[in-house]
Amino acid sequence: MVGVGDALEDLVLDQAVQPLGEDVAGDAQARLEIVEAGHAEEGVPDDEQAPPLAHDVKALGDRAGDVLEAGPLHETSIEGCIIERTSPRVSSMKKLMRRREVSWEDPMIGAALALDLTGLDYLRAIADGRIAPPPIAGLLGMDVVDVQPGRVTFSLEVGEHLYNPIGSVHGGVFCTLLDSAMGCAVHSTLGRGHAFTTLELKVNLVKALTVSTPSVVATGQVISAGRRVVTASGQITGPDGTLYAHATTTCLIFEPHRPGRSGGNGDGR
Repeated sequence: MVGVGDALEDLVLDQAVQPLGEDVAGDAQARLEIVEAGHAEEGVPDDEQAPPLAHDVKALGDRAGDVLEAGPLHETSIEGCIIERTSPRVSSMKKLMRRREVSWEDPMIGAALALDLTGLDYLRAIADGRIAPPPIAGLLGMDVVDVQPGRVTFSLEVGEHLYNPIGSVHGGVFCTLLDSAMGCAVHSTLGRGHAFTTLELKVNLVKALTVSTPSVVATGQVISAGRRVVTASGQITGPDGTLYAHATTTCLIFEPHRPGRSGGNGDGR
């Protein structure tokens, strides 16, 4: 926790900081002398000396100011800057924490149903809520919103839980969303008992995505459908039509197993 201001104004803060020095006089000037003792720069006026910061606080760079303002402690003052790294009293920082709860159903039930339905019927059952969505959908916040033969659209609720370390939606989320939309577009063309897997995925990230855009959609559509190989394309767009990413994929189709038949080349032919 970083406290800013005169610690004499807050008894709890004064007690938490006291162990940092021995026999410290209870006045601001004494504390200032201790802070500057090991860090003062020669030739720099006292009123321009930067207070010593812990390494992890320094790493925040310009954003450190946002952290200092997060808790309603005191007005900004270099003279009374206090660093406390071990105190368990972090109530002023709790407002920075977020929590997300995710639940899902047994994914193997849906996987078994997929083999008993055509791809189109299976995906429409998920979109209608008659079959539980896969766990990855709940984890990321994806939903199937439209299913047509050879074309499937997903929605994604944008949230901070999807962020990378630089403050925007992680590129891997783009890839997962597009892989889902394009793969399901391929699945929507399959007959009963058929399955597929992704052989290749190529994604172009066009624009950063943040919570300023609350939701996006990813649409996948089949480009070419062969008996064994299907290609598809996809794009992620915002409510105003802004393009965030586009992609292509190649998928391999597995035909239903036919008892008593096995090809010498292993593909049933």
